[in-house]
Amino acid sequence: MYTNVVNSCLSLWVVSLLHQDQKGFMPGALITEHMQLVSEVAHLSDIMETDGYIMSLNQAKAYNRVDILWLLSMLRAMGVDEDLVSMISDVVIRCRTRVCINRAYSKQYSLR
Repeated sequence: MYTNVVNSCLSLWVVSLLHQDQKGFMPGALITEHMQLVSEVAHLSDIMETDGYIMSLNQAKAYNRVDILWLLSMLRAMGVDEDLVSMISDVVIRCRTRVCINRAYSKQYSLR
């Protein structure tokens, strides 16, 4: 639940910063929008008799490649409210959990 709260707080801010052609992981975006963009680039390239390019990036496990302390400092430098930065820090640094099996809980452990 906590992660959902943080994501809800971030989503409006992030969406306002992204280019309109960003389609992945956007609220309400559909795969058909990706296909329409590809079609439009191909059509425009034909009309202008030039090469057209589309870049598609897969950031699988991107968070494993980003220094979290650097990311948090960048959020602060961008003027993100300190309470929100603290919430994000809680999720990515101080996140702990435990497992419940047959109504018995394990000891807490850190998520990494």
